[in-house]
Amino acid sequence: VRHRNLLICSLVPAMTALLLSLPLMATIAMAASAKKYPNFVIIFGDDWGYGDLGANWPATRTLNLTPNLDKLAARGKRLTDFHVAASVCTPSRAGLLTGRLGLRTGVVRNFGPDSVFGLPRNETILPSMLKSNPDVNYRTGMIGKWHLGTTAGFHPSDRGFDSYLGVPYSIDMGCAAQPAITAWNASSSQSILCPACPFDTPGPPPPPPRYPVDNSCGRANACADTNIGLPLFRNHSIEQQPVNLSGLSLSYMAEAERFIGASVESGDPFLLYFAASHVHVPQNTGSAFTNKSLRGPFGDALLEMDNTVGHIINALDERDIFDDTLVLVTGDNGPWLCKCHLTGSAGPFTGDWLAAHGGGSTAKTTLWEGGHRVVGLAAGLGITPGVEDVLASSLDYMPTLASLSGTPLPTDRVFDGVDLSDVLLHGSTQGHDVLFHPLSGAGGTGPLRAMRMGKYKAHWTTGGAAECGGKKAPVRQHNPPLLFDLADDPQEAKALDTSAEPYATIVKKMTQLLNDKLANISSTAHSKANYATGQAGHDANCCNTQHVACRCQH
Repeated sequence: VRHRNLLICSLVPAMTALLLSLPLMATIAMAASAKKYPNFVIIFGDDWGYGDLGANWPATRTLNLTPNLDKLAARGKRLTDFHVAASVCTPSRAGLLTGRLGLRTGVVRNFGPDSVFGLPRNETILPSMLKSNPDVNYRTGMIGKWHLGTTAGFHPSDRGFDSYLGVPYSIDMGCAAQPAITAWNASSSQSILCPACPFDTPGPPPPPPRYPVDNSCGRANACADTNIGLPLFRNHSIEQQPVNLSGLSLSYMAEAERFIGASVESGDPFLLYFAASHVHVPQNTGSAFTNKSLRGPFGDALLEMDNTVGHIINALDERDIFDDTLVLVTGDNGPWLCKCHLTGSAGPFTGDWLAAHGGGSTAKTTLWEGGHRVVGLAAGLGITPGVEDVLASSLDYMPTLASLSGTPLPTDRVFDGVDLSDVLLHGSTQGHDVLFHPLSGAGGTGPLRAMRMGKYKAHWTTGGAAECGGKKAPVRQHNPPLLFDLADDPQEAKALDTSAEPYATIVKKMTQLLNDKLANISSTAHSKANYATGQAGHDANCCNTQHVACRCQH
């Protein structure tokens, strides 16, 4: 009995401690189960230059073309040294969604309406990465332009998005329900209209219409072929073909508000990827914005895009979740300069060296700053407002969202982005030490032929893209590369003397870093995209093959 009493006495303190600790353990368990996972909203403009944000450029601010985006910029961080993975559509989108350069994903040029394949299926993209987190159920929605394949296995609904409303590629890759404002006649200073999709007619098909020429961009046909109308997908189904361009932004806006509302009601965190069709040509707008700007169809389109962004931000504010949401805003590449008055501005990044050496575009498809340095905004999630000149990239979205959501990245591949969460949330100034830029149409596709190291920028290839009026310099290879000091010369006007120090040593170091990067790419996991075209690709984007231009109805 005595031993039993001693045993009971010895257990009393332990049992008391255990009982006292139970509320604390329950609190810890509840806190763990109630962990707040952030929402993510990514807004991705199309052909939207650095200077096409009022907060970045006085001329745009004076015209008041981006009032909602400017308010958003004032609520968050404006990243003034922000770049995209490539300076043309498809490779840029692949880079944002995978965090990997085109030489790794195999996506180095655009897919089209007849493409049978798309972004290789072994490449992990943002929504599927978030859905791999076993501790949380992320809802994922996409709105807008995809451009990474629409056949089975490549469609956005097959790549991790729970819902999708949008067009499968650029809005000039198919005729529309109305004449489309697609090009600019530099001689007459007038916009060029492309005809609407034809209707079914009894008897033999009528001869095709006479298409206008786009001399400025070097296109014998300024318009898309009429054998396919531009489709609007809802998930896997085509709900409109040809699309009504004048109502497209309203459809996008309504879907964004529906998705945000449904996600909040579910209690789950969400990713919304809004890839706007504006300000790419054609620049048709709804009646509320047509002829409303002092900048013609381009300004109207930019106003309409800005309005959609305003509604998305309002949807977050009205549900009191702005501070629970990371909002990231950028564009796929710089302005398409051969479109003349139907394009925007690269701001101060004008690539002036080229003007003195044959001329041509220094924006979309090129390696000049105007091609890949774009709008960069980050807001919400308690971000302290301000301006940062940290070297950053759309490649960073994947590792940053992985970090903030607590989701491990795949370990069987190399990512080219860096985690920006400390830059955005904790005052760090550490971005990329170096950043590489691939050829994106002007002079080729894929190879890394320009790079940044600190304030220095090296070009191994120049020329090959047309400016307004059609002028362009021939493609030139530079060895040693042209070298610019962007801190003193953001216009890239004066190439430094690379035969003299310290520039000779700088070029030598940059060249070695480029070679190291290429060796890493070739020695680690990388994919190969299949760019085959055929009837299967066409039919995947066709509502009804029995109707002219794939119309859903006569």
